[in-house]
Amino acid sequence: MADPRYSPAFSMHSRRSVALGSGSTGHGVQHHLTMRLTGFLGIFAVGLLTLLVFCLIGKPYAEAVKVISNPFSAAILALNFTVFAWHMQVGFASIVEDYVRIRWLQLGLLLANIVYCTFAWFICMASLVKIVAAGA
Repeated sequence: MADPRYSPAFSMHSRRSVALGSGSTGHGVQHHLTMRLTGFLGIFAVGLLTLLVFCLIGKPYAEAVKVISNPFSAAILALNFTVFAWHMQVGFASIVEDYVRIRWLQLGLLLANIVYCTFAWFICMASLVKIVAAGA
């Protein structure tokens, strides 16, 4: 028997609106699109980071700190930290929601994921702020 959610006789929802509410948590395609967006931004961010690293090859520590404390370089690093912390959080959350069936374990892992990703992002950003403040 066909799924009644797709039949106009039983539902006024379009296939798109049904898909947006699908998934084990009711988030539908939100996680999928977020992963694609952060993946695309990650390609751009890693490209900029690669250029920054090539600029630092062979430079002494003091000069490297000076280059990283430049606002443009700091923005490249902040972009990388933010994009990949977000990508890591959404990716692991999708895995947990899809494959962990014990509710209390699922909630614990999702909470630990949020705490870990936020903490890792905060430590990276605090280190960057310290370098920028020391290099200024």
